[in-house]
Amino acid sequence: MRKIIQRIPLYQKRNIGEIINATFDFLKENKRLWFIGSTAILLPLCALMLMMESNVVDDITYDLYYLTLLTHISSALVENAFAVVVATVAMQLTGAWLWTMQDLYANQPERLRTLTVRQALTAWLPKAGKMLLAGIIIVSINLFISILLQSGQLFLTLIILLTVPPVLLIGPVICLEKVGVWDAFTKAFRLGYKEYFRLIGVLLCMTLIYIALQFSIYWVSVLVSLLFSTLFGSLSINHLPFWGAVIIQFLVLLMWYVSLMASSFLLLSMGYYYGDLAQKVYDASLENDIENFENL
Repeated sequence: MRKIIQRIPLYQKRNIGEIINATFDFLKENKRLWFIGSTAILLPLCALMLMMESNVVDDITYDLYYLTLLTHISSALVENAFAVVVATVAMQLTGAWLWTMQDLYANQPERLRTLTVRQALTAWLPKAGKMLLAGIIIVSINLFISILLQSGQLFLTLIILLTVPPVLLIGPVICLEKVGVWDAFTKAFRLGYKEYFRLIGVLLCMTLIYIALQFSIYWVSVLVSLLFSTLFGSLSINHLPFWGAVIIQFLVLLMWYVSLMASSFLLLSMGYYYGDLAQKVYDASLENDIENFENL
Protein backbone atom coordinates (compact mmCIF):
# COMPACT_ATOMS: atom_id res chain seq x y z
CA MET A 1 0.00 0.00 0.00
CA ARG A 2 1.36 3.38 -1.02
CA LYS A 3 2.09 5.70 1.89
CA ILE A 4 0.14 8.96 1.76
CA ILE A 5 2.41 11.98 2.23
CA GLN A 6 0.68 14.90 3.89
CA ARG A 7 1.01 18.30 2.24
CA ILE A 8 3.53 20.54 4.01
CA PRO A 9 1.71 23.81 4.75
CA LEU A 10 3.61 27.00 4.02
CA TYR A 11 1.79 29.36 6.36
CA GLN A 12 1.94 27.68 9.75
CA LYS A 13 3.37 28.47 13.17
CA ARG A 14 6.57 26.48 13.69
CA ASN A 15 9.45 26.33 16.13
CA ILE A 16 13.03 26.11 14.87
CA GLY A 17 13.04 22.30 14.86
CA GLU A 18 9.79 22.18 12.88
CA ILE A 19 11.17 24.67 10.34
CA ILE A 20 14.21 22.43 9.81
CA ASN A 21 12.02 19.32 9.51
CA ALA A 22 9.69 21.01 7.01
CA THR A 23 12.71 22.07 4.94
CA PHE A 24 14.13 18.55 4.73
CA ASP A 25 10.69 16.99 4.11
CA PHE A 26 9.98 19.40 1.25
CA LEU A 27 13.29 18.69 -0.49
CA LYS A 28 12.81 14.95 0.01
CA GLU A 29 9.31 15.01 -1.47
CA ASN A 30 10.29 17.22 -4.42
CA LYS A 31 13.90 16.12 -4.92
CA ARG A 32 13.56 15.59 -8.67
CA LEU A 33 12.33 19.10 -9.48
CA TRP A 34 14.74 20.64 -6.96
CA PHE A 35 17.73 18.80 -8.40
CA ILE A 36 16.95 19.39 -12.09
CA GLY A 37 16.06 23.05 -11.70
CA SER A 38 18.91 23.93 -9.34
CA THR A 39 21.43 22.08 -11.49
CA ALA A 40 20.24 23.88 -14.62
CA ILE A 41 20.78 27.19 -12.83
CA LEU A 42 24.03 26.47 -10.99
CA LEU A 43 26.16 24.40 -13.35
CA PRO A 44 26.47 27.07 -16.08
CA LEU A 45 27.33 29.70 -13.45
CA CYS A 46 29.93 27.44 -11.80
CA ALA A 47 31.46 26.72 -15.20
CA LEU A 48 31.52 30.46 -15.92
CA MET A 49 33.44 31.11 -12.69
CA LEU A 50 35.92 28.38 -13.58
CA MET A 51 36.51 29.73 -17.11
CA MET A 52 36.80 33.39 -16.14
CA GLU A 53 39.05 32.85 -13.12
CA SER A 54 41.79 30.53 -14.38
CA ASN A 55 44.09 31.29 -11.43
CA VAL A 56 41.47 30.07 -8.96
CA VAL A 57 42.17 26.43 -9.77
CA ASP A 58 45.78 26.59 -8.55
CA ASP A 59 44.69 28.51 -5.45
CA ILE A 60 42.03 25.97 -4.56
CA THR A 61 44.18 22.92 -5.16
CA TYR A 62 46.89 24.53 -3.03
CA ASP A 63 44.36 24.94 -0.23
CA LEU A 64 43.27 21.33 -0.61
CA TYR A 65 46.84 20.10 -0.45
CA TYR A 66 47.43 21.82 2.88
CA LEU A 67 44.03 20.70 4.20
CA THR A 68 42.79 24.18 5.08
CA LEU A 69 39.16 23.51 5.92
CA LEU A 70 36.57 25.13 3.62
CA THR A 71 39.05 27.64 2.14
CA HIS A 72 38.55 26.06 -1.27
CA ILE A 73 35.44 28.22 -1.51
CA SER A 74 36.28 31.24 0.62
CA SER A 75 39.70 31.91 -0.93
CA ALA A 76 38.22 31.97 -4.41
CA LEU A 77 35.39 34.27 -3.42
CA VAL A 78 37.42 36.72 -1.34
CA GLU A 79 40.24 37.14 -3.84
CA ASN A 80 38.17 37.25 -7.03
CA ALA A 81 35.52 39.92 -7.42
CA PHE A 82 34.03 38.18 -10.43
CA ALA A 83 33.52 34.99 -8.42
CA VAL A 84 31.75 37.03 -5.70
CA VAL A 85 29.31 38.48 -8.22
CA VAL A 86 28.56 35.13 -9.88
CA ALA A 87 28.18 33.31 -6.55
CA THR A 88 25.79 36.03 -5.32
CA VAL A 89 23.71 35.78 -8.50
CA ALA A 90 23.71 31.98 -8.17
CA MET A 91 22.36 32.21 -4.62
CA GLN A 92 19.66 34.68 -5.69
CA LEU A 93 18.52 32.57 -8.63
CA THR A 94 18.57 29.36 -6.60
CA GLY A 95 16.58 31.03 -3.85
CA ALA A 96 14.03 32.27 -6.40
CA TRP A 97 13.74 28.71 -7.76
CA LEU A 98 13.16 27.18 -4.31
CA TRP A 99 10.64 29.80 -3.21
CA THR A 100 8.82 29.46 -6.55
CA MET A 101 8.61 25.72 -5.85
CA GLN A 102 7.19 26.49 -2.40
CA ASP A 103 4.61 28.84 -3.89
CA LEU A 104 3.51 26.37 -6.58
CA TYR A 105 3.47 23.52 -4.06
CA ALA A 106 1.15 25.46 -1.77
CA ASN A 107 -1.26 26.54 -4.54
CA GLN A 108 -1.38 23.55 -6.92
CA PRO A 109 -4.06 20.88 -6.23
CA GLU A 110 -1.57 18.14 -7.14
CA ARG A 111 1.31 19.97 -5.44
CA LEU A 112 4.33 19.54 -7.77
CA ARG A 113 3.58 16.00 -8.94
CA THR A 114 2.21 16.91 -12.38
CA LEU A 115 4.28 20.05 -12.85
CA THR A 116 6.97 19.95 -15.53
CA VAL A 117 10.33 21.67 -15.25
CA ARG A 118 9.35 23.95 -18.14
CA GLN A 119 6.19 25.11 -16.33
CA ALA A 120 8.13 25.70 -13.11
CA LEU A 121 10.83 27.68 -14.95
CA THR A 122 8.13 29.82 -16.60
CA ALA A 123 6.81 30.73 -13.15
CA TRP A 124 10.36 31.25 -11.88
CA LEU A 125 11.57 33.72 -14.53
CA PRO A 126 9.68 36.89 -13.46
CA LYS A 127 10.49 36.22 -9.81
CA ALA A 128 14.15 35.72 -10.66
CA GLY A 129 14.11 39.11 -12.39
CA LYS A 130 12.72 40.76 -9.26
CA MET A 131 15.33 38.99 -7.15
CA LEU A 132 18.16 40.33 -9.30
CA LEU A 133 16.71 43.85 -9.09
CA ALA A 134 16.49 43.55 -5.30
CA GLY A 135 20.10 42.32 -5.24
CA ILE A 136 21.27 45.35 -7.24
CA ILE A 137 19.47 47.66 -4.81
CA ILE A 138 21.00 45.94 -1.76
CA VAL A 139 24.52 46.05 -3.21
CA SER A 140 24.12 49.72 -4.15
CA ILE A 141 22.98 50.61 -0.63
CA ASN A 142 25.86 48.65 0.90
CA LEU A 143 28.40 50.41 -1.34
CA PHE A 144 26.92 53.79 -0.49
CA ILE A 145 27.07 53.07 3.26
CA SER A 146 30.63 51.71 2.93
CA ILE A 147 31.77 54.91 1.20
CA LEU A 148 30.16 57.06 3.89
CA LEU A 149 31.62 55.00 6.74
CA GLN A 150 35.13 54.31 5.47
CA SER A 151 36.61 55.06 8.88
CA GLY A 152 33.74 53.63 10.91
CA GLN A 153 34.29 49.89 10.56
CA LEU A 154 32.69 49.09 13.92
CA PHE A 155 29.56 51.06 13.04
CA LEU A 156 29.43 49.42 9.60
CA THR A 157 29.68 45.96 11.19
CA LEU A 158 26.82 46.84 13.53
CA ILE A 159 24.66 47.95 10.59
CA ILE A 160 25.36 44.67 8.79
CA LEU A 161 24.45 42.61 11.88
CA LEU A 162 21.20 44.52 12.25
CA THR A 163 20.14 44.36 8.60
CA VAL A 164 21.34 41.02 7.21
CA PRO A 165 18.69 38.80 8.87
CA PRO A 166 15.70 40.89 7.65
CA VAL A 167 17.33 41.17 4.21
CA LEU A 168 17.17 37.36 3.92
CA LEU A 169 13.37 37.60 4.11
CA ILE A 170 13.16 39.86 1.05
CA GLY A 171 13.48 36.91 -1.34
CA PRO A 172 10.67 34.85 0.21
CA VAL A 173 8.39 37.91 0.26
CA ILE A 174 9.08 38.63 -3.43
CA CYS A 175 8.49 35.03 -4.52
CA LEU A 176 5.66 34.03 -2.19
CA GLU A 177 3.61 37.23 -2.24
CA LYS A 178 2.28 39.28 -5.14
CA VAL A 179 4.14 42.45 -4.23
CA GLY A 180 6.69 44.70 -5.88
CA VAL A 181 10.34 44.94 -4.91
CA TRP A 182 9.96 48.03 -2.72
CA ASP A 183 6.93 46.59 -0.91
CA ALA A 184 8.94 43.40 -0.35
CA PHE A 185 11.71 45.45 1.31
CA THR A 186 9.33 47.18 3.71
CA LYS A 187 7.43 44.00 4.57
CA ALA A 188 10.63 41.96 5.10
CA PHE A 189 12.10 44.51 7.49
CA ARG A 190 8.80 44.91 9.33
CA LEU A 191 8.50 41.15 9.89
CA GLY A 192 12.22 40.52 10.37
CA TYR A 193 12.47 42.72 13.44
CA LYS A 194 9.44 41.17 15.14
CA GLU A 195 11.48 38.09 16.13
CA TYR A 196 15.02 39.17 15.32
CA PHE A 197 16.86 36.83 17.69
CA ARG A 198 14.76 33.84 16.70
CA LEU A 199 15.65 34.55 13.08
CA ILE A 200 19.32 34.61 14.12
CA GLY A 201 18.79 31.19 15.74
CA VAL A 202 17.32 29.72 12.53
CA LEU A 203 20.22 31.16 10.52
CA LEU A 204 22.80 29.68 12.88
CA CYS A 205 21.18 26.22 12.84
CA MET A 206 20.91 26.10 9.04
CA THR A 207 24.44 27.47 8.64
CA LEU A 208 25.78 24.62 10.79
CA ILE A 209 23.86 22.14 8.61
CA TYR A 210 25.28 23.84 5.51
CA ILE A 211 28.85 23.48 6.81
CA ALA A 212 28.25 19.85 7.78
CA LEU A 213 26.99 19.04 4.27
CA GLN A 214 30.22 20.39 2.80
CA PHE A 215 32.36 17.92 4.73
CA SER A 216 31.57 15.01 2.40
CA ILE A 217 32.75 16.69 -0.79
CA TYR A 218 35.62 18.32 1.11
CA TRP A 219 37.16 15.04 2.27
CA VAL A 220 36.67 13.46 -1.14
CA SER A 221 38.53 16.45 -2.57
CA VAL A 222 41.30 16.07 -0.01
CA LEU A 223 41.80 12.38 -0.82
CA VAL A 224 41.90 13.04 -4.57
CA SER A 225 44.32 15.95 -4.14
CA LEU A 226 46.63 13.88 -1.94
CA LEU A 227 46.56 11.08 -4.51
CA PHE A 228 47.51 13.52 -7.27
CA SER A 229 50.26 15.10 -5.20
CA THR A 230 51.68 11.63 -4.53
CA LEU A 231 51.59 10.64 -8.20
CA PHE A 232 52.87 13.89 -9.71
CA GLY A 233 54.54 15.73 -6.83
CA SER A 234 52.39 18.80 -7.49
CA LEU A 235 48.78 19.88 -7.81
CA SER A 236 49.50 22.82 -10.10
CA ILE A 237 47.60 22.60 -13.37
CA ASN A 238 50.81 23.48 -15.21
CA HIS A 239 52.57 20.36 -13.86
CA LEU A 240 49.77 17.84 -14.44
CA PRO A 241 49.05 15.80 -17.57
CA PHE A 242 45.98 16.80 -19.55
CA TRP A 243 43.68 14.21 -18.00
CA GLY A 244 44.89 15.16 -14.51
CA ALA A 245 44.22 18.84 -15.13
CA VAL A 246 40.73 17.99 -16.39
CA ILE A 247 39.98 15.95 -13.26
CA ILE A 248 41.23 18.70 -10.95
CA GLN A 249 39.16 21.34 -12.73
CA PHE A 250 36.12 19.07 -12.64
CA LEU A 251 36.72 18.63 -8.91
CA VAL A 252 36.80 22.40 -8.40
CA LEU A 253 33.60 22.75 -10.44
CA LEU A 254 31.97 20.03 -8.34
CA MET A 255 33.00 21.72 -5.08
CA TRP A 256 31.43 25.00 -6.12
CA TYR A 257 28.30 23.22 -7.34
CA VAL A 258 27.85 21.17 -4.14
CA SER A 259 28.51 24.18 -1.93
CA LEU A 260 25.86 26.23 -3.71
CA MET A 261 23.42 23.28 -3.76
CA ALA A 262 23.90 22.90 0.00
CA SER A 263 22.74 26.48 0.42
CA SER A 264 19.28 25.26 -0.63
CA PHE A 265 18.60 24.21 2.95
CA LEU A 266 19.31 27.69 4.30
CA LEU A 267 17.32 29.43 1.55
CA LEU A 268 14.31 27.12 1.78
CA SER A 269 14.20 27.43 5.56
CA MET A 270 13.80 31.18 5.14
CA GLY A 271 10.61 30.47 3.18
CA TYR A 272 9.15 28.43 6.01
CA TYR A 273 10.34 30.97 8.55
CA TYR A 274 8.54 33.68 6.60
CA GLY A 275 5.41 31.49 6.55
CA ASP A 276 5.65 31.19 10.34
CA LEU A 277 6.00 34.96 10.80
CA ALA A 278 3.22 35.78 8.34
CA GLN A 279 0.85 33.36 10.06
CA LYS A 280 1.57 34.90 13.46
CA VAL A 281 0.95 38.40 12.13
CA TYR A 282 -2.26 37.22 10.40
CA ASP A 283 -3.53 35.57 13.59
CA ALA A 284 -2.69 38.65 15.67
CA SER A 285 -4.45 40.90 13.14
CA LEU A 286 -7.48 38.59 13.06
CA GLU A 287 -7.70 38.55 16.86
CA ASN A 288 -7.56 42.36 16.93
CA ASP A 289 -10.33 42.59 14.31
CA ILE A 290 -12.53 40.22 16.34
CA GLU A 291 -11.88 42.16 19.53
CA ASN A 292 -12.68 45.47 17.83
CA PHE A 293 -15.86 44.00 16.36
CA GLU A 294 -17.01 42.77 19.78
CA ASN A 295 -16.37 46.22 21.25
CA LEU A 296 -18.68 47.91 18.73
